[in-house]
Amino acid sequence: VNSLWIGVDAVLNHEDLLIDSDLIFIVMENIFCLFFVSELGIRVLAYKYKCSAFKEFWFVFDTVLVTFMVFEVWVMLTVIVVTGSNIRTFSPAFLRLVRILKFCRMARLVRLLRNVPEIMILLKGVAVAARPVFFSQLLLMVIVYIFAIAFFHLLKDTKAGHTYFSDLKKSMMTLLFRACFFDGLPDVAEALWDESFLLFLMLLLFVVVAPLTALNLIIGILVKVVETLEHVESVESASIYLEDQITYLFNALDQNNDGMLDRSEFTSLMKSKPMIGALSECGLDVLTIAENPDIIYNGEEEIPLRSFVSQILSLRSENAVTVRDMFLMKRMILQEIEDMMTQSTSLALGVRSNRKPRR
Repeated sequence: VNSLWIGVDAVLNHEDLLIDSDLIFIVMENIFCLFFVSELGIRVLAYKYKCSAFKEFWFVFDTVLVTFMVFEVWVMLTVIVVTGSNIRTFSPAFLRLVRILKFCRMARLVRLLRNVPEIMILLKGVAVAARPVFFSQLLLMVIVYIFAIAFFHLLKDTKAGHTYFSDLKKSMMTLLFRACFFDGLPDVAEALWDESFLLFLMLLLFVVVAPLTALNLIIGILVKVVETLEHVESVESASIYLEDQITYLFNALDQNNDGMLDRSEFTSLMKSKPMIGALSECGLDVLTIAENPDIIYNGEEEIPLRSFVSQILSLRSENAVTVRDMFLMKRMILQEIEDMMTQSTSLALGVRSNRKPRR
């Protein structure tokens, strides 16, 4: 609602100071200011240790926004009313500060965007892809610079050169805006066609190399980064969901409250329908895990809950095989072979001891 009101205020309210605005704008700004201050106070009271609130980025961000809003709506309004000042008595620098504070309201839109995961994924993708995109744009500018020099020298003392390539700056602007963004490209192509067919082919070569290759390369980088980031975010959210489910179900089963999960508790946990549903939803083979608890326990009788959760998350089908996984598999195979050899030796000794001597 506040995000929509920002647009309404920008269109209909033309006053710099709130006190000179219509009554509806004064009332609405005070309502929003009271709401945000109350919200911030409730969030502070929710912390056991109040100083811990300032370790959270979004709390600090909201605190700065609310501070700006309180200064604009209540502090400035109180000062003007008490002193009886008029807007004409304020210096231009002060009015510029007021306009900056009004512009800072746009930062409240971040509060709305952070509640839409898809938009946050796109923003994170842009941030992650900033470096490769920068170098792709640098490559594009190098190509534009090279072709601009070539056209500048080849089209000297010509009509097309005087119109589009009279100096290096104009040559780069022509290639960047007209050829790369296709804003008036047919006019440039027709002028070069009239001068020389080779110059026309040279322009086509630039179009193929610069806008069709370099710009599409930037698009491909962004798409790939966003796709990878979306996969990472989905895996992370699924991991958080699975961890919460395991913790909740374990707390219900842990009768001795020691924080350790033994094999009997593991068996009860794997028989729970919510646990089976959570594991299946996250792409885990429930039957294999239930039948082979040594995959998780690795010979131990009980393990901490945190270790159990990390072991479960490492068994997701989306995880890639690592060197550590190969090492663990090798150790398990050697352990199985050793157990089989021990059983075979025990069986052979038992057969020998039970064999009757011949008479």
